[in-house]
Amino acid sequence: MTPSVTRPLPALPTSWHRTLAFPESRAFGHSSGMLGSSACWEPRTRPKEAPPDRPAQSCALLPDLHFRYYAPRSAVHFKARLEAVQADSLREKKEKLALRQQLQEARQQLQQQAEYCTEMGAAACTLLWGVSSREEVVTAILGGDKALKFFSITGQTMESFVKSLDGDVREPDSDENQFVFALAGIVTNVAAIACGREFLVNSSRVLLDTMLQLLGDLKPGQCTKLKVLLLMALYNVSINLKGLRYISESPGFIPLLWWLLSGA
Repeated sequence: MTPSVTRPLPALPTSWHRTLAFPESRAFGHSSGMLGSSACWEPRTRPKEAPPDRPAQSCALLPDLHFRYYAPRSAVHFKARLEAVQADSLREKKEKLALRQQLQEARQQLQQQAEYCTEMGAAACTLLWGVSSREEVVTAILGGDKALKFFSITGQTMESFVKSLDGDVREPDSDENQFVFALAGIVTNVAAIACGREFLVNSSRVLLDTMLQLLGDLKPGQCTKLKVLLLMALYNVSINLKGLRYISESPGFIPLLWWLLSGA
């Protein structure tokens, strides 16, 4: 009776190899960009060791597979996006062009309104300058509720005019010059009346300060007519005792007076 021989059980799988199953209905390179199959895992046993007289069997692996990836957005989609962006850019260019045209028209209208206001102001103030030499007219002007506002605007207008010169030589008969000269002449005529001097000293000291400042800001030989009118107005104010004290106590008045008398 032959003895029974026990043999060891086959070794358990020690490695796993990934294989891909591809149905026959799907092929590589499909337009969807997917393989159309799922990956599965199956065990693979270690190859048996070959006897010494035979070479070991090689472990066959799956060949390398190169997959081509397709983006989910097609060229048609990007072309549509490009056309939409180009349309938006064209619309924005048209809007900018329209806004520039509107801005240019607004500037022209503003320039026309400024010229109209200057012409109207020059004409009205020139007429008022002519009639302000009469005492009853000055009394009527000071009796109105717009007197303070008028002299405040007068000081601001003369100050803006002097600042806008900046060395430029303007025509003596221009509307801007006539407007400012007429305002200074009105102040001079108002200061020539006793009630006018009292009003300027008590209620319009800001205007007096502005006139003193403008005399120092004007360069030698610049707007001589305006400078003469300002000096005449300050002289008329100085006839009033309070006016003389206020002007003489103003900072820098004595050096300014000396500079003016020296030929400025």
